[in-house]
Amino acid sequence: MNTKLLYTAILTLILTAWLSPRSSESQNTEDVTLPVPQVSSQQALDAVDRGLAFLASEQQENGSWLNTIGYKLNLTYRPKLYNYPHVGVTALACMAFMAGGSTPGRGPYGQNVADGLGFVLDCVNEDDGFISYGMTRMYSHAFATLFLAEVYGMTKDERIKPHLERAVQFITSCQNEEGAWRYVPHDLESDMSITVCQLMALRAAQHAGVRVRQVYIDAAVKYIKDTYVPVGLSEGVFKYQNNMHARYSFALTGAGVTALQFAGIYNTQEIPRGLGWLRNNMPYSVSVLERSQPRFDLRYFYGHYYSALAFYFYGDEALWKEWIDRVERRFVLIQKPGGYWEDDVGRNYSTAMACLILQISKRLLPIFQR
Repeated sequence: MNTKLLYTAILTLILTAWLSPRSSESQNTEDVTLPVPQVSSQQALDAVDRGLAFLASEQQENGSWLNTIGYKLNLTYRPKLYNYPHVGVTALACMAFMAGGSTPGRGPYGQNVADGLGFVLDCVNEDDGFISYGMTRMYSHAFATLFLAEVYGMTKDERIKPHLERAVQFITSCQNEEGAWRYVPHDLESDMSITVCQLMALRAAQHAGVRVRQVYIDAAVKYIKDTYVPVGLSEGVFKYQNNMHARYSFALTGAGVTALQFAGIYNTQEIPRGLGWLRNNMPYSVSVLERSQPRFDLRYFYGHYYSALAFYFYGDEALWKEWIDRVERRFVLIQKPGGYWEDDVGRNYSTAMACLILQISKRLLPIFQR
């Protein structure tokens, strides 16, 4: 048998074993043997329509979207500025419109995207390429760079390219000796979550035709793989940092699996085993959400974004349908009457993320194309 085919067959067996239904220790998860989904794709798309309309109504005159600006500290979020123009959230909102088919100046939300693009470009520092506004940090820089890469990849507007190139150079200049990044530029410490954001931005820029040396990609991939737990009770998860005491979570594991696939790595045990863990640990069952909706934090939407991409990139259509059906049931259920979703950092962030997640299947954004 061809070696590649043999390896694929082995991975398929691993996936079958790891993705078989198992009991979960978490009280916030549901049995993975689900009935026929009660939420249709049309219901999800209707929810997106309401979400995009809400985002359009929230855009400011300078093209931005307001949100809380702050930073994570352990498992909490420390706000510094409230209802302030947020360059990272602006990038995410614009990508939500683009995921529905609009580009700058074209489509039902073309003007919104064009105005948002103008704000993001104005935030690119001419000297070093750092994209920041109101003390936003590396997370926002990564999302803004990803947005510029998506716009450039879809439009080939040469006015964007030099800004994108500077933003990419800033990311690579901030990579530390571990191959990773941290909250602030040029930090010697590392964490996997921020590293995934930077890697996604670099790869999107590569796909759009901007030169990124492979050494930066390879170093980031190595760091991410080093955070994977291969054995033990938590086998299949990705940790926050590369040390034995670091925490792991649904969001981190989804981010780790997605990052490897987006970097072009598929034939590795981390992916099927990570998917297996995710499949059995989706936070909050439908029955819990129907009884009382908890106050979500930013990791709920971040986690679903990366976890959905992880199942989507894997390429198994039946598995993807099962996963996105489960997501749709939850997201339609928790959408507010005003068309928005809500978490502890702001409606614009959570609504943009929800709209991105529910539009992955449209495959209109370059990052949503396998």
